[in-house]
Amino acid sequence: MTDDQDIERGAGEGEGSEAEGVERLEATATLPPEQGHELDRATLDELDEDQRAELEGDAATRGPGGGVAVGPHFLLREFHCKDGTPVPAAAVPGVKRLVAQVLEPMRAKFGRCTVVSGYRTANHNASVGGKPDSRHMYHNHPAEPAADLQFASGNPSQWTAEAERLMPNRGGIGTYPTFTHVDIRPNRARWDQNTA
Repeated sequence: MTDDQDIERGAGEGEGSEAEGVERLEATATLPPEQGHELDRATLDELDEDQRAELEGDAATRGPGGGVAVGPHFLLREFHCKDGTPVPAAAVPGVKRLVAQVLEPMRAKFGRCTVVSGYRTANHNASVGGKPDSRHMYHNHPAEPAADLQFASGNPSQWTAEAERLMPNRGGIGTYPTFTHVDIRPNRARWDQNTA
């Protein structure tokens, strides 16, 4: 199956254990705020001068506690790998597009959003059972980043329906028992691992 084809419903993007891996390893892991700031700084240090100025420019682009905002309600630190690896600088424009095109509109409908899983290194992706070519590996797909999401209201089926409304002919959308996966690949891919 090529990347530009839909993935059959129920076939899944991962290797069968991704939902459990994300729940076990990603949903329970948090980066302390000070580590998030360090990782933000590491990403910012890799950006060119104009990109860095755009992100840290004025108070309007600063999030709570001085975090680096990638949208009105999202901070860069929410997307760093849970193993303590910063988001690659090359992926920052893609993360900002993901936030603007999908996450902010979904947040407006369902309330506060938790990014359960954002960037993953290859080793971390394997540890959660992710697909070897996962869009969570921003270093391989900087323009097409993924995020696994939960919202204050609704359920994964409703979140999936809204993502579908926002990206009817493009993007990856996966439904899992407790979260929804979205990515901004240019082609369309859909899968359903929701057994709940």
